[in-house]
Amino acid sequence: MELIPEVQDVFEIFSSHGYEINLVGGCIRNFLLSKPIKDYDMCTNASPEEVIALFSRTLPLGIDYGTVHVFVNGKEFEITTYRKEGNYIDHRRPDKVVFVEDIKTDLARRDFTINAMAYNEKDGIIDLFHGRKDIENKIIRTVGDPNVRFQEDAIRMLRAIRFACTLDFTIEEDTLKAIQENKEELLKISCDRIRLELNQIILSNHIEKGIDYLKSTGIWDIIFQKYLQHILQEPLLKNLDTFALLSEEEKLKYFFVILFYNDQEVEKRIILASHFFAEYNYPKSIVKDVLEIMKQIALLPLDLNEYDGKFVCRLIKKLQNVFDIFLNCGKEIFANTSKQFIFDTIEKYYCKLDKENMIKSRNELAVHGKDLLEIGFPHNSAISIALDELVELVMENPSLNEREYLLEYLKNKGIESFIQRDRYFQTKNNAKERLKTEVILHKRLQDENEDLEERLKQLIKE
Repeated sequence: MELIPEVQDVFEIFSSHGYEINLVGGCIRNFLLSKPIKDYDMCTNASPEEVIALFSRTLPLGIDYGTVHVFVNGKEFEITTYRKEGNYIDHRRPDKVVFVEDIKTDLARRDFTINAMAYNEKDGIIDLFHGRKDIENKIIRTVGDPNVRFQEDAIRMLRAIRFACTLDFTIEEDTLKAIQENKEELLKISCDRIRLELNQIILSNHIEKGIDYLKSTGIWDIIFQKYLQHILQEPLLKNLDTFALLSEEEKLKYFFVILFYNDQEVEKRIILASHFFAEYNYPKSIVKDVLEIMKQIALLPLDLNEYDGKFVCRLIKKLQNVFDIFLNCGKEIFANTSKQFIFDTIEKYYCKLDKENMIKSRNELAVHGKDLLEIGFPHNSAISIALDELVELVMENPSLNEREYLLEYLKNKGIESFIQRDRYFQTKNNAKERLKTEVILHKRLQDENEDLEERLKQLIKE
């Protein structure tokens, strides 16, 4: 195994001071699979304090568990002292770790055989649990009793599925059975950890295998049952070729639109999707676009006479950079149904817009926000309002999409007119009007009170 210079330096530093040092885990697995190595994690018989003493720059993240981050020529490496672990009381971390002198004990605590190999220059690859054989046979198998491994940390069940679909491996029978029997343990795991593993399954090159394993083990129900009461009887994603061409973020959006959309109960599904995203802490960029795509699919008119280039342009403006996902999701959801013609029609006008060079979004305007700032626009939503108006203008006549003309148009229209349409400006002015009304009412009440007092005085005199 050929080492990069920085790893070679680390090996020499440890060896020169009489310590053992090994590469461990994923880097050995990837080497045997001829895959790129991203991280070079290591383990050693040196204590964390001894590791810190060997390097000029270290970061003691995870030092309670024996891990020290060291830096060599700008590269960062995790180095962990050989250890065995106590009970996993929080289903994530052991309640205690005990540092040990031999690597065999350390490797025995790891999750899967394909991750339980080590390498050093003297011994070569150390493979005590037949990880190399499992790699050759494309098998995911736990180190030792799978029930014990999954009860220690239930997230390993999702990791098994993740490795199976990212590597295109098969989960070994006893390991798969243990996942089925221990699936309820996932209820004790934080939603953040589940989200990270679920995303990797969705993003893998074999998502269909991941979904099959999630369903056959019952983990699918653990994650989705309270959000999706129906059972998936057929493949969730039918157009895998289209899905494979998407970026990672696009894949997540596409997957969740297909998963949650149902034409018969759109409003309910949008609410359920919102609850799911909130529980699993998905980023707003994902949530906003998924819900908007679902909403726009539901709002599409059935009458083909309502569709033309301008309609499609407005749709593009609403969806911005997720229009293509919207179009592909619609084509998949309604494939071979009576509503397929809607998306065929939208796609036809979309292709026509490309040929006519008609702009479809703000990004294609000859002016941008910084141009508007230069002519006196304030830093607020007046810029957005103005750009939207320019999009409508240029949709009508693409030849007007020239910087000088558009800036002159805004100047003639008056910057103040756009500022007055700003929501904050309107709210502020509404507040002023309310205040004026309250002052007038208060003055009227004061006058009426004074008049009553005056009349009372007159009555007393009489």
